[in-house]
Amino acid sequence: MIHEIQELIRMLSTAPLGADEVARRIGSVIEDNGPTGGLRIRPSNQRLGAAIVFRDAATGAPTLVRLEPAVDQHLTVAALRDAFGPYQNLGASRFEEPAELLFRAEPRSTPYTAVVIARLDQPGVDPAIAGVASVTLRRDPRL
Repeated sequence: MIHEIQELIRMLSTAPLGADEVARRIGSVIEDNGPTGGLRIRPSNQRLGAAIVFRDAATGAPTLVRLEPAVDQHLTVAALRDAFGPYQNLGASRFEEPAELLFRAEPRSTPYTAVVIARLDQPGVDPAIAGVASVTLRRDPRL
């Protein structure tokens, strides 16, 4: 799944780019929740179980891409750390929820950057040995 994440980061780092282009790259749109909602995707890659692309309501540009590994895939924090370097532990929004980790993935000389936000698969677990329930790619303009 790391390869798929890296490919999407490269795509998200370019401009111009529409959310529909990102959705087609991932698979087939099964639900469009309008300009302020997301595009639910049935991934064509069997490593992915689910995906949703969120977009800017005014421009239609992608802002977030959330990916969930397929049930038979086990994505780990260690694999993300090997691919993207050290992470920042963002903690959990509530005590009983799993923590989120932020990895910086910044391709050089591109108009946009991307961060990888990994949500752990269970609360209270040491990130060094944790599995990942979902990955959100956030697209930010390069400042």
